[in-house]
Amino acid sequence: MKRALSLVLCLCLVFTLASPAAFAEEEAETILGLKESNVYLSEFLGITAVFDEDWVILSDEEAQEAAGHVADSFADEDLAKILRESGTICDLFAVAQDGSNDTVSIQLEDLGLLYGMVLSEAAYAKRMLEPLKNSLEQMGLEKVEIGQESIDFAGEEHLGVIISGEMNGAELYERLVLLKAGSYMATVTYASVGSHNADRLPELFFALDTEADEAA
Repeated sequence: MKRALSLVLCLCLVFTLASPAAFAEEEAETILGLKESNVYLSEFLGITAVFDEDWVILSDEEAQEAAGHVADSFADEDLAKILRESGTICDLFAVAQDGSNDTVSIQLEDLGLLYGMVLSEAAYAKRMLEPLKNSLEQMGLEKVEIGQESIDFAGEEHLGVIISGEMNGAELYERLVLLKAGSYMATVTYASVGSHNADRLPELFFALDTEADEAA
């Protein structure tokens, strides 16, 4: 379990520019999604997901610790500090409890003023994919294959990435989708070990119908 999660986490983190950018502390509260029971809802990204009883959504503290961030507490100011110092933050980390070791995560990256204006999802992926295979191989992943796809995600077409490889005999299969929101890039990742469960990624998330929510 720990080996699988470590491998998944490495792949999540390597797919970022990791360039810190300045922002107001209240921005952390604005961009992060809400997690209650097994429901994730992000007005910032315009998406929502409901996980069944086989999944557990980690708390903010557990998610940041899984992503390698450390703090005494995880109030809004601490989350803001993480974003300010690292440029990235884990907005969602869900773990399957059915023995599959599947994970679903969302990494938010602050692209900064310049990159936030000029980088599209396709341009972002191009910058990441060029060194990605070498980085994964240096991490010990073998038989690495990386491909791109156009994916219907939450009712819109987005750029997707498929990654597969092996480590210590374990097969990793991962699907990612990129969502640009303002000056942020969200990487939504479904990673599975020993299966192709990650193909379920498009089925998990839906567009957030704000008009219906307001009417309710």
